[in-house]
Amino acid sequence: MMNNNKAIIVTWKRLNNAYSCLLYLKNALEQYAEVELWSRTDSGNLPEKYQKNTYNILDLWYGKMVKIRYFLAQGDLFVKALKEKKVVFIINDWDFFIPMYYVKKHNHTISVIHYCTEIPGKDVKCLKLIDRFYKKHADYPDMIIDCLKERAAWREKKYGLRRVFYINNTLPIADLKIDNDNCNINQFSSFSNNLPILLYAGGANLTRQLNEIINCVDQFKGKLNFLFFCYGNENEQRNLRDYCQQNCTGDNYRLNEAIPRKVLLQVMRQCDIGVNYYPPEYSINHRYSAPSKFFEYMASGLNILSTNNEGINEIINNEKIGTCIFEGEDMAKALNRLLNNGLKSRKYIMDVFKKKYCYEVDAEKTLKYIIEKFF
Repeated sequence: MMNNNKAIIVTWKRLNNAYSCLLYLKNALEQYAEVELWSRTDSGNLPEKYQKNTYNILDLWYGKMVKIRYFLAQGDLFVKALKEKKVVFIINDWDFFIPMYYVKKHNHTISVIHYCTEIPGKDVKCLKLIDRFYKKHADYPDMIIDCLKERAAWREKKYGLRRVFYINNTLPIADLKIDNDNCNINQFSSFSNNLPILLYAGGANLTRQLNEIINCVDQFKGKLNFLFFCYGNENEQRNLRDYCQQNCTGDNYRLNEAIPRKVLLQVMRQCDIGVNYYPPEYSINHRYSAPSKFFEYMASGLNILSTNNEGINEIINNEKIGTCIFEGEDMAKALNRLLNNGLKSRKYIMDVFKKKYCYEVDAEKTLKYIIEKFF
């Protein structure tokens, strides 16, 4: 067993909702080692408990050199990592994959864990040089982690890897301790009835999923209310408003711009259905989709209307917490099926999350391996 007492997590991502898994990993390892986390996020924008030893790469000397800072960051990590002794480096996706390969060849005292949260392809771009290098040397890290069991199995087969561990892209129970009194859903909805509320939170992009959801609004008058929180530029927001006005004649929808995650979690607790829409046929990254949004819905007790993504569909069907939209199926048909089957209670779904899918339970086996092998 190695006697390391320091770990450094490095990502080129911003620690927003999609990559908060790196914050949870840092927090879980801190009782065993000193842990630093480098990303493109100001620590002041994070919850206080995650701020310690969390740094912004863009604060370094090359941070303002926009066109070349990506490559300078890789060189900077290479130089620094060569000097470290008995340190565990946890690199996210492929951005620092190449420099750490060469560091490991020259510095045999370090360990490298590769934490994969994306699959490069149609919807997730990766430099061809890095992609080719990854395909050739995918097995060099001492440990590989993916963010869904089915994705881990796919990665093993695709690249001929040894065991790939996984931690679902979920969240800790501790991060759900929010005060609903600080957020009244009526400030965003003000519906005049007590119908179940369907929540969509995502991009204001009409070219893929959002138009299909909006087209359901009139079909479910008297059955459902629709609550939208959408991010996007001014033009996208304007097009979205126009589309709603043209296609929705009733009073059973409310359109809002995106709100902070903490507030959105409070709103979720007051809704009934959450939409998770990533068409599996669109890309391999969608087929093995592992969004944190899915687990936030579950943690908030929402029934889930989801595309039929590998892994997620098993959770939905096995736990009976929603329904899946099959390829080529009209969303309204799937939504009718969900309502006809009857919605599960909030308590039932939250109990499922707490017993099986919260970070504390879900990550236990992988964390145990990390601690035993590296600390």
